[in-house]
Amino acid sequence: MKPLRIFFLAFLSAAFFMPAASADPNKPYDAAYADGSGRKLERGLSNATMGWMEIPRQITKEGQQNGIAAACFWGPIKGLGQAITRTAAGAYETVTFPVPTHPAFTPLVQPEFVLDKESSKR
Repeated sequence: MKPLRIFFLAFLSAAFFMPAASADPNKPYDAAYADGSGRKLERGLSNATMGWMEIPRQITKEGQQNGIAAACFWGPIKGLGQAITRTAAGAYETVTFPVPTHPAFTPLVQPEFVLDKESSKR
């Protein structure tokens, strides 16, 4: 069992420090990278823990657009799908926050945070 633990820790260490090892030593520190990775971590933690808020959000949205009957039937269905998507995206962004996996650390889901309005851009 002990060799498995050592292998697992070595794998995690290599995966975590690999982006730093491949960095260009001649490139100066990039403040946009620090801001982007910090924002990605913040967004990931928020979406991973509050993804369930998509259910009442989608019920309200469906009720405003299509009435109470649609809100009662389609709202929870759409909300559950959005909650799963947002929670998974949040977990992915939390785990990969030091790596610019998406261009310029842009969010995977819109709106960026669950309680933001649809049209807001941060």
